[in-house]
Amino acid sequence: PKDTNRDYRSIAGPNVLSEFSTSRALSLQFFDGVQMTEIVDRIRVDRYQALSALAHDGVDVRLVSHRMMQASLHQVLNKGMFHADPHSANIIILPGNIIGYIDFGIVGKMRESTRAHQEDYFKALQRRDLSSAVDAILEMVNVPDHRRDTVNFFKNDAMDIVGDWLRNHEYRAHLEKPASAAQMLTDIISLVRSYKYTLDWRTARYVRALI
Repeated sequence: PKDTNRDYRSIAGPNVLSEFSTSRALSLQFFDGVQMTEIVDRIRVDRYQALSALAHDGVDVRLVSHRMMQASLHQVLNKGMFHADPHSANIIILPGNIIGYIDFGIVGKMRESTRAHQEDYFKALQRRDLSSAVDAILEMVNVPDHRRDTVNFFKNDAMDIVGDWLRNHEYRAHLEKPASAAQMLTDIISLVRSYKYTLDWRTARYVRALI
């Protein structure tokens, strides 16, 4: 995973301390920074005060968010391997707004076909092409033969979800609490389950990492 991010100077992974490691214990470099859990908790209590205080401490939340998204897309689309458990307790913001990843207990590997479908999905979102975006989603979903007659209904429902998110995203600057991409993905996964479709385990791991 560290090699996966080596093209990005804004991303860091801990070095292995070989002299303190054995076959049963792995010792890693200590990251001294602000844990993402703390940032999230402070923003939930008082968003504006937290952003101001964090900025005073040198943490640029907007830049951090941008770097995290860029790193995730780089891992998936360019490298095909990604940190599959990047929840807030596994991310530490280091000085200079460097993203420090820890805990590589779960790492995902993306199949080439899924990477291609994911790229199609993002390109369709950029074009605001809802039909093509949902077609790309369907390519990553397993639809049982006996449920094939429901695909058009699923597509219409999924287009509603993605369309609502795109409209919300367009006016996000004027909203107190814009809809997140994570919520949109959660809604799509709930829709997949409600139609009794499935995701293969590799795709499910990737979606879990994004959410």
